[in-house]
Amino acid sequence: MNTLERLAPASRARKILSVKSRFEFGHRLGYLPFDVGRVVKRPKLKDTLAERILFEGDVHKLFVTVEQASARRRTPMQEQRAR
Repeated sequence: MNTLERLAPASRARKILSVKSRFEFGHRLGYLPFDVGRVVKRPKLKDTLAERILFEGDVHKLFVTVEQASARRRTPMQEQRAR
């Protein structure tokens, strides 16, 4: 089994680009007669930025939830100082 197959696409792309970079560096320094990584194409990745952006209401709910959780963990002395 290929060790890259079990990785997420972004992790796989990062590892491939790292190896390509090392081959390029070795070629620039003169350790390699030519850059063998140049023939490897950069993996295409799905743009998932929009999936990770929260709506404003979700952010407010998150803050409220965190505040409620931290209020439950406060000792009576901490509660007095928070007011």
